[in-house]
Amino acid sequence: MKAHSFAQGSPEWYQIRIGKVTGSTLKRVVASKWVEYSDEIAGEILTGYREESDYENEDMIRGKELEPLAIDLYESMTLYETQRVGFIEHDYIANFGISPDRYIPYGGIVEVKCPRPKGHIKTIRTNKVPAEYWWQCIAAFVIDDSIQFVDFVSYCPEIEDRKIYTIRLGRIDPDVLEAIEEAKSALIKFNKKVSETIATVKF
Repeated sequence: MKAHSFAQGSPEWYQIRIGKVTGSTLKRVVASKWVEYSDEIAGEILTGYREESDYENEDMIRGKELEPLAIDLYESMTLYETQRVGFIEHDYIANFGISPDRYIPYGGIVEVKCPRPKGHIKTIRTNKVPAEYWWQCIAAFVIDDSIQFVDFVSYCPEIEDRKIYTIRLGRIDPDVLEAIEEAKSALIKFNKKVSETIATVKF
């Protein structure tokens, strides 16, 4: 994998993500209807431009404010020293990269979400990564074979008795192994479609 150290949200970060499937959009690639998304990525590659919205809803603002607190608590509980990383690109799958919340040297990724109490309680009750974040976690395994685990961290300070809840996904977990292969296959198919679309437009 190729890691870039620039800050997430910086001009460099926005620029490098143009024309790339990211962790948060991988679910669109493995979905049954992804042709429109391939047109979107092809358009970004052809123009060098991505439409970015400055809009932030309350949940997004909440996540930005609470994430540092979640990381501090996570590190104190696990004794891991996590690292920030701007963007990680795949070595051979084109147009694919992730921006993890934190990287743990020697094989770990941390993805932090800061839901409202209802969502936090559901995660604890089911002991499952919420469906909307599943493929984002899988993307970390796809990006490099050295990633052996992803810790999904749910943080909700309103639930004082259990502010933080962590679910660990391991590379060798059967459902993870299956998802990794599904994602790799989908990305290859998706990139082929993007290339075909670009060739058609250029012709």
